Amino acid sequence: MPISAWGERGRQAAQAIAARGVPVSLGRIAVLLVLQESPSRHTTAEQLCRAMMESPYQTALSTFRAGIYELTESGLIWRVTLPAGSHAVTHYYEMADCPAHEHLFCTGCHRLEEVFDEPLLAMQRACLAAQGLRPAHVRSALVGRCKACAAQA
Repeated sequence: MPISAWGERGRQAAQAIAARGVPVSLGRIAVLLVLQESPSRHTTAEQLCRAMMESPYQTALSTFRAGIYELTESGLIWRVTLPAGSHAVTHYYEMADCPAHEHLFCTGCHRLEEVFDEPLLAMQRACLAAQGLRPAHVRSALVGRCKACAAQA
């Protein structure tokens, strides 16, 4: 299927991908379009793949998954890592279309909130720089229990 079949949104997605120096492919365009159309800002890879299979942007599953990782590396999308059990994690993906931020995750109700806290972000940047690291496009969340869940315990 040619990119033109996906209209103006497909063209814009292709331009955004090319602007990051990433080769444009149908799989990468499909990832951006499906993530943009997601009803939730934070979406797992499995949810994205399921949405892609139900959308007009169908591509091979392996191509789509590779596109998720490539777009994360390019900085077009962000990955948020959350605990999912004693030795497991779940990755959520979101569009990198707002200022840098952190996430708060409640282990009780599983609510994921965005927090725009410049002092916290500055401290993280300073810690990374002190170790000679540069920030990646992968974030972890601060984990705890929200007021409502703590009151129920």
